[in-house]
Amino acid sequence: MRLINVCKATPTSAVDSEGLAKILELFSVSKQGYKLTPAAADRIAWSSPAGLIYGSASNTKEGHRIMHVLAHTVVDYKVGPGITHSVFTGARDELFQLLDEAWSSTAKVHPLNDQGFEIANQWVVPMGRVIGTDGQQKIFLVMRRAGSAEILTAHPIH
Repeated sequence: MRLINVCKATPTSAVDSEGLAKILELFSVSKQGYKLTPAAADRIAWSSPAGLIYGSASNTKEGHRIMHVLAHTVVDYKVGPGITHSVFTGARDELFQLLDEAWSSTAKVHPLNDQGFEIANQWVVPMGRVIGTDGQQKIFLVMRRAGSAEILTAHPIH
């Protein structure tokens, strides 16, 4: 199943709750017992076992952070002209466990901006193995703000 095609956001990028429910159902029957749980009563934001929060994403064409992150599992995903798109290796249903592993890592560091200051809402996490289709061994995590567990995006980097 191509998980990225399960959800279809409306032209206003609203969340397709039926499509998202299909994705979440896959996690509830995972052979590893991995499960995302509702982070709030509205069931729009979902929390991983390590505490990452995946919420709506009105500024992305996918409409939800779960779908946005899953877009990084599809090689031919169309992001736009001149935009580089890195892709995770491995099964799509294992991606969120990989991101939990990265989030829980004590080796994660903040990247530096051009002035040499840490970018507090971003993390670079060395994974010690290939996790990207171009041989990448690090994960780049971007959070909503410094100190937040609410993920905006994640993808493999060199």
